[in-house]
Amino acid sequence: MRVKGVNSMATFSAHTIFIPECGCQIWLGDQRNGYGRVFINNKRMLAHRASWQLTYGELPKNMCVLHKCDVGLCVNPAHLFLGTRKDNMIDMDNKNRRKAGVGERHRKAKLTNAQVLKIRASGKTPNQLAEEFGMHPSTIRMIKKHLIWRHL
Repeated sequence: MRVKGVNSMATFSAHTIFIPECGCQIWLGDQRNGYGRVFINNKRMLAHRASWQLTYGELPKNMCVLHKCDVGLCVNPAHLFLGTRKDNMIDMDNKNRRKAGVGERHRKAKLTNAQVLKIRASGKTPNQLAEEFGMHPSTIRMIKKHLIWRHL
């Protein structure tokens, strides 16, 4: 079902179903990758973002709409909150919802969290650290600049 021209919460809510057991309001319209999609003002957007916007007003720039309930199709404004992309990643990590592990939990990690912190605290040159940890100097520089392993 494709929903076009949604411009009020009443029209929006007509395409949802409320689940009393958990309080989720599930989007029944167009879906992709586990999230609802809708057109508002001729612009396609995620249904949970549209729900937030219709309830609370314009979304602040560079903010994400996160789910307290972790149900991608839930559009209940009471289950939504604002956060940055970093907040979203932290929320996913805290709930073990990220598909690829982070840091030392990533399947291709060659360092531990402790080693990364040691690299950052070290006064040695990137070349010295690269040799010590078996890494490329550019990787060491990226670690020191927080371009990778940013969660630490």
